Amino acid sequence: MPRKYLFAALLVIPVLLAALAGCDETTPDGPGTEPSDKPYFTTDIPDLINTDSSMEHYFGYSTNLDDSEIQITPSEDWCRIEYSGGSVNMRVSSWGRDTEKDGHDAYPAPRSCTVTIKGGTIFTKTVTVCQESDVKLIVTPNYMTTIYVSPSGGTETLAIDTNCIGLTASTDADWVKAEFIDRATLQITTQPHPDNVSNPRTANIVISSIVNDSGAINLKVQENSPEVSPNNYGYENHTNWD
Repeated sequence: MPRKYLFAALLVIPVLLAALAGCDETTPDGPGTEPSDKPYFTTDIPDLINTDSSMEHYFGYSTNLDDSEIQITPSEDWCRIEYSGGSVNMRVSSWGRDTEKDGHDAYPAPRSCTVTIKGGTIFTKTVTVCQESDVKLIVTPNYMTTIYVSPSGGTETLAIDTNCIGLTASTDADWVKAEFIDRATLQITTQPHPDNVSNPRTANIVISSIVNDSGAINLKVQENSPEVSPNNYGYENHTNWD
């Protein structure tokens, strides 16, 4: 073979080998692969959205589905949804006053709804939207500010009058545990008074809403003294305190 044809063949062989190996180009999905055309739908919206009197919330989605295959629908008409081109605007209308009750303005109870997001048949997600009243109300029974507990320890429950969503309770003492066991029932659990501690213990509980703590209230926990008896029981002896 003449030298010039041999040289041309040597130039062509690497090109053919590269083509056979699938290395003709590099794509975002990796060398030698075509971009994926599989249906996909992703969104950055959280599972739970808390709001107060009004809200405008934006979130996005990414998809290669047609617009006709995407549905984002609220369960209540006070939550309005507008979406197009990968962007969603969720608007919640403001609270209004309820009718007068017992001669006073009624505090409207909180409300909630769900928003269902569907991306064709490949994606479904339900988001819960909770809205509080525009007036915060957190009140202990008979407006009590102190709860008295036994030195022997135990559990007490209080029904909190509220129109707030997601009440939470925190304490400043490790011998007291406070938590809401349902939407408006506060459970307080105390540990027995330790031996050789002569004074009654006190602690503070702060009750607030996870949405807005501007209506937070304080509740004092006060430990009763053991009853004086002929046996002269004291804090060093837990017998017959109650």
